[in-house]
Amino acid sequence: MRERPGACGDWTAREVVCHSTGWEAETLHRSREVRANPTSPGRTYNDDLFNAAQVAARRGRGWIAALADLAVTHPALIAFLGTITSEEAARDGRFAEWAHGRASDFAEHGAQLRAWH
Repeated sequence: MRERPGACGDWTAREVVCHSTGWEAETLHRSREVRANPTSPGRTYNDDLFNAAQVAARRGRGWIAALADLAVTHPALIAFLGTITSEEAARDGRFAEWAHGRASDFAEHGAQLRAWH
């Protein structure tokens, strides 16, 4: 069932997890980058291409391995975001934007997975 398309569009449940892991890792990377260099320029993403690349990069990962990857990246991101000071947050809205994006993504995909299951 975890490999049956339809969990989120054409994605399988495992692919949804791989997509989430990719964005969690990217959000952590970008947040660290902005902290180290607050003047770093913003990036724009082609979400469809980024999503496809993240799923493709993890194609060989089974369900348990995909969940294990997310179980590492998610807490690391949450821990890092917890260290953002109010001064940093006020100076650069990207921290809040990225955190909100991740929370929204989890809510959306969680609802899709519950409805699909």
